[in-house]
Amino acid sequence: MYLWNLAVRKSCLGDIKYVLKSSLMGLPVFGWGFHVLEFISVERKWEVDQPVLHQMLSTLKNPQDPLWLALFPEGTDFTEEKCKRSQEYASKAGLPKLTNVLLPKTKGFSICLEALRDTIDAVYDVSIAYKHNLPSFLDNVFGVDPSEIRVQGQAPIAV
Repeated sequence: MYLWNLAVRKSCLGDIKYVLKSSLMGLPVFGWGFHVLEFISVERKWEVDQPVLHQMLSTLKNPQDPLWLALFPEGTDFTEEKCKRSQEYASKAGLPKLTNVLLPKTKGFSICLEALRDTIDAVYDVSIAYKHNLPSFLDNVFGVDPSEIRVQGQAPIAV
C-alpha cells in the first residue's frame, strides 16, 4: 500500500504492477482488483512460475507504456522463524547471514530483469521498516497501524 501511495504522488498509479502469491488473487474484492490491474500471480514453484512470468512480462514490454514492477524478492513477510531458516540456508550456501531481512530469492528477479531489460531504465531497491510490529493488511486498510514506517531506498541501478 505504501508503494501505491508513492505511485499516486508521482501520478503513476496505473503504471504499477505487482508480482504476488496466487492465493491473494482469491481475496474478495481485492482479488478482482488484482486481476483487473494485471498483477502477476505466482505459485512460488519455479517450474510453474517460470512460463507464467515469461508470458505475463512479454505483455508489459512496450517502451511507450510506463511500468513500475513491484517484486518482493524475500518472497514473504519477515518472522523470527523465517529469519532463522533464511540464516541456515545462508550458512549452507556460503552467503551472508542477515538479521533484519530475509535472504532474497533471485530467480524471479533475474527473469524480470532479463525479460524487461530493453524497456526499463532503472531498478530501485526499497525497504520498508515498521516502528513496532508488522501491521496486518486490515490494519493498513483502516489506518489502525502502523503509527510510523520508514522507507529507505538505494540509488537507482542503471540497467
